[in-house]
Amino acid sequence: RAIREAMSEAEEQLGIRITEAYAGISGDFVRCARHTDHVFVYDPQNGVNQKDVDALFDRMRNVQAPDDETIMERVPQNYVVDDNQEVKNPVGSFGKKLSSTFNFILCLRTPMQRLDMALKRLGIKMLGVTSNAIATAEAVLLPDEKEEVAVVDIGGGVTDVAVYYRNVVRYIATIPMGAMAINRDIRTMSVPEKHVESLKQKYGSAVADLAPEDKLIRVNGRTAREAKDIRNLTITIHIYKNNIAWSSCL
Repeated sequence: RAIREAMSEAEEQLGIRITEAYAGISGDFVRCARHTDHVFVYDPQNGVNQKDVDALFDRMRNVQAPDDETIMERVPQNYVVDDNQEVKNPVGSFGKKLSSTFNFILCLRTPMQRLDMALKRLGIKMLGVTSNAIATAEAVLLPDEKEEVAVVDIGGGVTDVAVYYRNVVRYIATIPMGAMAINRDIRTMSVPEKHVESLKQKYGSAVADLAPEDKLIRVNGRTAREAKDIRNLTITIHIYKNNIAWSSCL
């Protein structure tokens, strides 16, 4: 249903019919794993060339994921020639051995298969799938911002984190906390569910110091007698935000 609504809105705005799509996926079933390997330089007298780099990539493509997982991305983290200094581009360097560490982004097969089936039900062919953490970062970051940055995307049910250093994605993670957790916390203050989202948007703040002290918020009920005043809405959201920070550190 969510895919159908998004697809209908996009088709209406763009005046096209969508039959193919690239998909993003999030969840605690997405993870990172690192693998280091090397090749011997074909012609050491003339230095490392692109064929040596391609041979190293071929070795990394032969790395197999566990039976219940699939590899979505293979991201080279560095190149090292003869176990010496790390270089960004090894072509032209002199040495006998070229090694590299790759960051593998893996996902459980079952959630990916279910996503594929959901798209097929709507007549959409899935051309590829990537981590939402990477897709979000690529959408919002300028090239020079990837030098040293973390992108945190708080969604409804999960929070995606992507860490970039020296223009390379070094780490991604999905934290099982999202905006719906804020709604649940507000709901525990005996706020009717139909008012929770509007109250959060109108009065909520992630910085408690910016909110007026002892601010009362009137929540209408079915009758005037059932109306109630609540306070500390900002404190609730602020505590939730700090919980995300602690979870990220852990």
